[in-house]
Amino acid sequence: MTAISTLTTAQIQALTTAQVAAATDVELLSTLQVQVMSGAQVAAITTAEFAQLDSRQIGAIDVADIPFLTNAQAQAVTAAALPGLSPSQLAVLTTSAVAALTTAQLNTLTSTQLAAFDAARIQALTTAQVAGLSTAHVAA
Repeated sequence: MTAISTLTTAQIQALTTAQVAAATDVELLSTLQVQVMSGAQVAAITTAEFAQLDSRQIGAIDVADIPFLTNAQAQAVTAAALPGLSPSQLAVLTTSAVAALTTAQLNTLTSTQLAAFDAARIQALTTAQVAGLSTAHVAA
């Protein structure tokens, strides 16, 4: 298949989830290309490819598509890319995806980002995650 990053936004929207899963250059997508992807398309990005997305690309995922992220994708977000998630995006992350985050990932979140977690998401944190939070995060 043609490199996914060379496709127009209309062509990106037309891709099947199988085509997205087969793509090997997702990290080259523009923020606009990421933004127009559906939730099912975002969920179809392989974990290895998802781990290569940068903070701008992560931040470009539509808020409505965030609940489609798999636990493996949530874990694959690098510490450098995690600050790209807006409080609005974090607020709709599924509780299972929150529970899948590593303590290292949680500790990269700002107090503003962490404040986006509602009671259900805070309660979804495992005891290991809570124990691994920095004192600054606990105080926030």
